[in-house]
Amino acid sequence: MISSSDFSGRFSPLAAVLVALVLLPAGAQAQSTQASDGLKPYHGSWSGKGSVRIAPGMPMISVNCNFNNAVSGEQLQMQGKCGGALLNSTVNTSLRRTRGENYAGQWTMSDRRAALAGSRKGNTLSLAVDEPNEPPRHMTLSAPGNQLQLVMTRRDTGAEVMRISLNRN
Repeated sequence: MISSSDFSGRFSPLAAVLVALVLLPAGAQAQSTQASDGLKPYHGSWSGKGSVRIAPGMPMISVNCNFNNAVSGEQLQMQGKCGGALLNSTVNTSLRRTRGENYAGQWTMSDRRAALAGSRKGNTLSLAVDEPNEPPRHMTLSAPGNQLQLVMTRRDTGAEVMRISLNRN
């Protein structure tokens, strides 16, 4: 850490101000880069399979999914399709960093929309899913290595609604 006494006799006060102005943006840029780096594991083309419960009390049905995800700055865009014997859906997720490690956005599956809000710790996003006229849910997106896992559960019962495991293409 540079103190004002380090500048006495060696640099003028103007030089000290100029050094501080040069160093300040570098620190701010490093913080921004660290935040956007946190979303990089989600970037890319993904494919895999999983299961989805289309109604409470119904068994889970198998689906195959493909996603193309893009990270730009502090935003994540996920666009995908999941299909199986009883389900063919387009899935879109849009998340943006709001403050610190907090994120907010929107999740859509065909004609259904839900608000997302939560936080990131390491390579895992933990999000509340709030959709009108539906029980509250919780979504976890984790990206360990070359895998992407999406798990959604009901917050009131803990019942799993969706589990999808994808591999990087």
